[in-house]
Amino acid sequence: MKCIYILEVFLIAFTVGCIKEKKESLKTSILISREPFFNHKKEVTLVESNFQSRINNLSFSQETPTTSDVKSELVLEPPDVKIGGVRLVFGADKQRKISPIYSSSNEYEICMILELPEPNLTITNIYMEKAVTDTNESILPAKRERVPFPKMSSDGQAVYFNLKLNLPDENTKSLAELSGKVEYIKSKGTKKINLGLMDFKKGATSDIEGFSIKNIYTSSYDKEHTRMKLGADIDIGSLKSVKFLNEDGKEIEIKKSGKTSTSEKIIFLEYKIEGKFPRRGQIIFEVLDNVTKHILRFKMKNISLFGRPL
Repeated sequence: MKCIYILEVFLIAFTVGCIKEKKESLKTSILISREPFFNHKKEVTLVESNFQSRINNLSFSQETPTTSDVKSELVLEPPDVKIGGVRLVFGADKQRKISPIYSSSNEYEICMILELPEPNLTITNIYMEKAVTDTNESILPAKRERVPFPKMSSDGQAVYFNLKLNLPDENTKSLAELSGKVEYIKSKGTKKINLGLMDFKKGATSDIEGFSIKNIYTSSYDKEHTRMKLGADIDIGSLKSVKFLNEDGKEIEIKKSGKTSTSEKIIFLEYKIEGKFPRRGQIIFEVLDNVTKHILRFKMKNISLFGRPL
């Protein structure tokens, strides 16, 4: 690779003392440095040496989930899949402040109920994959395939969720298909992840890779509690419990106050305590062990806009 040399050019014009409008000539000095301005090999070596530590600081897993991890797939169809309710608003007018059924915008929302093959499944994600009308129009909103806030029935036998869809056009008479999938996990027991004795302070790292204390702070709206934000690396759905111990091994009473996760991992957890955290202590997580992933697909075809079979 050819080196790029630094050329320093000094232009000095001497005009003071010029006689009879005679100008001095310009003097030019060129200094050539033998040191390269950019050393490609050195820069690449530096980046490679810091790459892993920078990735670890992000608290994300580098593993990419694959379908080969899935141990089983089942398919649910009616009567195990049904529509529990519909909200259809098409006459809203914001300018005139007309809000039918307390809605200021036109919308179409349904509630789906799925009867599960086993009670109390540990559901990690639900995705809608298709919502098509009889006019072959997709009414599935863009970037809203993942279903937010599914709920389990009190007996654990069913899961239900609300789904906002795009308002069908006026020529639509029915829905040709509603389909998606439920992702859930099974395990063969639990295991403990002990982060070891560590300082309870911002920036403290644990003996286990992927876990660290991101912040300890007091909120302006809740000065009676101190909060700890933990960077974590736990599979979604796998966390069963957590214990905080002081330096002497005595359990500390804490409350969960927040969580941040992707579709695959819990990456931040937040806990709070009355008063202040001790100077040092231990954090012990209990998580599912020997976890297997499973998929439950669901499908409904040829139903009315109100969820009734045709």
